Amino acid sequence: MSPVFPFRLLALPLGAVCTFAQAQSPTLEAWFSTPAGKREDLPVRVKKSAPMTRREADRAVTRTWEAYRAGAVAQGWDKVMPAPLLGEDAMTFVARAADAVKAGKSPVAAAELPAGKFRMPFVLLGKGDQGPKGWPLFISMHGGGSTEEPVGPDGHGWLTNTREWWAQMRLFGSQYSRPGLYFIPRMAHDNHGRWYTAHNHEAFDLMLRTAILFRGVDPDRVHMMGISEGGYGTDKLAPFFADRLASACAMAAASGRLENLANLANTPFRTDMGEFDTAYGRISMALDTHAALGRWKAGDDRFTHVLAVQPGRGHGINYAPGAQWVGGFTRNPRPTRVTWNTAPLEGARRDTFYWLGLEGAPAQGSLTLDATLNRDHNTVLVHAAPQNGATLEGATLKVFLDDRMLDLDKPVTVVVNGKVAFRGSVARRLEHIARRIAERGDPSFAFPGEVRIPLGGSGAPAPGKP
Repeated sequence: MSPVFPFRLLALPLGAVCTFAQAQSPTLEAWFSTPAGKREDLPVRVKKSAPMTRREADRAVTRTWEAYRAGAVAQGWDKVMPAPLLGEDAMTFVARAADAVKAGKSPVAAAELPAGKFRMPFVLLGKGDQGPKGWPLFISMHGGGSTEEPVGPDGHGWLTNTREWWAQMRLFGSQYSRPGLYFIPRMAHDNHGRWYTAHNHEAFDLMLRTAILFRGVDPDRVHMMGISEGGYGTDKLAPFFADRLASACAMAAASGRLENLANLANTPFRTDMGEFDTAYGRISMALDTHAALGRWKAGDDRFTHVLAVQPGRGHGINYAPGAQWVGGFTRNPRPTRVTWNTAPLEGARRDTFYWLGLEGAPAQGSLTLDATLNRDHNTVLVHAAPQNGATLEGATLKVFLDDRMLDLDKPVTVVVNGKVAFRGSVARRLEHIARRIAERGDPSFAFPGEVRIPLGGSGAPAPGKP
């Protein structure tokens, strides 16, 4: 899922061990600077760098993030997302966009993002003040959908999606009252008009990375919302990308996909729906979704969910309450307990989720990983349950750690399905920090410690809730 960065290998004697200062800036900047998709592995001097103290690891996170940022500038990422239009400039743009749509034309996008083999136009609008920790970011996906009509070589010729795109800009001006930046994308291709398709994952990933790096976005206050087709996108994308979001709201849509709702344990989720919105089973699926979330919440207070059924409404509803609600939450990137169903979305799989990672995901089915930190005993307890024909064979669990989670100056124990799978020291290493930053593009996930555990032979899984 993550972009990768090639490097030019630097000669170093195999027995050498480098300090952070020797291994860091020029080497990592070169590694982060090379175009995505061509990297082989980290430079040897980074992999051979010495274990660090907690204080050294904290400094290494800051400096590695600076190297990552410099590498992103070298690749031109600072130009991917133009500066937001704020205040009156934003409102003037919305008014001009309205005139364009009335004339049957497309509003002029600030830029486009690569979305697989397609391009995703977008605008970035803002209101209010940035705040001391950065801007909140609202991902606002429009309605519309997919058409079989010819749409031209750029895929953006269907006026329905163009009008719905502008409608999101209009709502920014009239109903979305929270201060923040609003990323308002247009469907990348009107013949493939689903927000949750795999080609959109690439666009959203690059957007989040560049917004955090260059537009002052607080990575712990990213909120996802969408209307109708955008609501279906939210309903599927939010559980899949839950660790990257502070909250999510699907409006006038529900997909009925229940298998990975457990991923929302630490991500507040809301659905706004008209009571008479019965087309395509929308209201029924919304009820099913929140009934399932209610069953999880009954024994687990991590879940926050709301189904707001608007009386007398059909498919058209009041969108203001949902947008107001999502902005009231802040992500915790290190929750004490993480639940992760690894089911793919449109053929794409995540290989990391909060402080967990997985290599060798089963080709069929999925795993549900439930992991809890116990700081008093410096222990991680993991239940790994295969589902839908999956097995644990060939899968390797990765547990990412730092000193805010456990005391890495003391031995750490990891228990998987009731068996001690690891007990020993967990070194803080520059290699781990660099890999996590490259994978995640988020300084909150720059964990210096890592434990790798083959899951085959881990015993019978603990039962999970329906």
